[in-house]
Amino acid sequence: AVFRRLAVFRGGWTLEAAEAVCGGEPVEDWEVVDVLLRLVDKSLVVAGEQSGAARYRFLETVREYARERLIAAGEREAYRERHVAHFVTRVAALGEVEDAGGDDPEGDAGRALARMRADNENLRAAVDWACDSGNAATAVRLGAGLWRYWLDGGQLSTGRRYLERALALNGDSNPRARSFAHYGLSLISLYLRDPAVDARYHMAIESFQAIGERLGEAWCLNDLGILSVEREDIDVAETYLSASLAIKREVSSVVDQALSLENLGYIAEVRGNWTAAEACYDEALAMCDAGSSPATAQEVSQSAQARIVGNGNSGDVLLEIGRLSQAEMRYRTALAVCVAYNIRYRLPEQVARFAWLAAARAQWARSARLIGAGERLYDNIDLTFETKLGGRRHARAIATTRAALGDAAFDAAHAEGWAMDADAAVAYALEDGDA
Repeated sequence: AVFRRLAVFRGGWTLEAAEAVCGGEPVEDWEVVDVLLRLVDKSLVVAGEQSGAARYRFLETVREYARERLIAAGEREAYRERHVAHFVTRVAALGEVEDAGGDDPEGDAGRALARMRADNENLRAAVDWACDSGNAATAVRLGAGLWRYWLDGGQLSTGRRYLERALALNGDSNPRARSFAHYGLSLISLYLRDPAVDARYHMAIESFQAIGERLGEAWCLNDLGILSVEREDIDVAETYLSASLAIKREVSSVVDQALSLENLGYIAEVRGNWTAAEACYDEALAMCDAGSSPATAQEVSQSAQARIVGNGNSGDVLLEIGRLSQAEMRYRTALAVCVAYNIRYRLPEQVARFAWLAAARAQWARSARLIGAGERLYDNIDLTFETKLGGRRHARAIATTRAALGDAAFDAAHAEGWAMDADAAVAYALEDGDA
């Protein structure tokens, strides 16, 4: 019975998952592990390790045979439901208090995120099954818990598709979960430059206000500020961001407040007020250091975001005023945090920043390679530069580098960068560089 029931998993499973999902007549839950280990001994299941946990999987031909037996036994729907229920519990745990181990990405909360990534195919299957069965409550709950995971992992198009499906379902669902699912869809739409972004944010903010959820309202105001500054409506942006920060000071963490302060620093950048921008970023990073250790996987992600933005944007300011060695230190920190916490959607800009730095140092071949590497990373996740200033800096680096190298040499070096995968791009960015 356990053999066929394991077919509900996609891409593998842990002992804990097998125990939670595959028990039931004629097998007691506590017997599942023994049966699984016997299946490994018989080479019907492959054992391995990922993200510090033992994991198991079928070879595809074996899985297909197990799936056929599951259907023949009439258990497919029942064990799909148990599979979904298990991953609903896992997703909910991302927001529960754990021992996060400080800022250590190997702490418990960081490991929770890493193990969630190992179950990426299972998560997709759970959302698909919830949507296919019309279970609005479960689909929305999964969407509300997973939007940050999809965003951080660079799965923006996937996240948008699943959130749209979940929110389109009719049926009762928790109003708070639905509000945060709307928010997640709005934020992903912002990064994807979705034309529907304004309507989505206004729907989210109305939903939060209807249930008195002030934190969600503050997040919406923060993002509407970002949207306004990118549209060069700076005064409106400042109003939104100031309102967001005021609410966050009442209801949110110091790190969350730091994120809003960093966005106010970005407004100072847009205005060319480098001194004010640098002060905002320095204050925000000091707030991150002074804040309490993140206690959940979601807080780990938020803390990482604040450090990436604060260091990266501060490096941009230092680049503009010619303090290149200090800019490099900030860029290295931002990239290191991005890699350590696997914040994939921010990785392309961190690599591209090293191209801007190389161009400022007249390291032309290095600049061209890093331009290509950064653009390849953006292409992989369907994104363009996160801000107009970032886009302008990139265009400036392209123009000066192409002019210095000539078209043929630029294109050749760019192609070398484009050929790099993410690991190679990061390693090259962190090299000392060629003079």
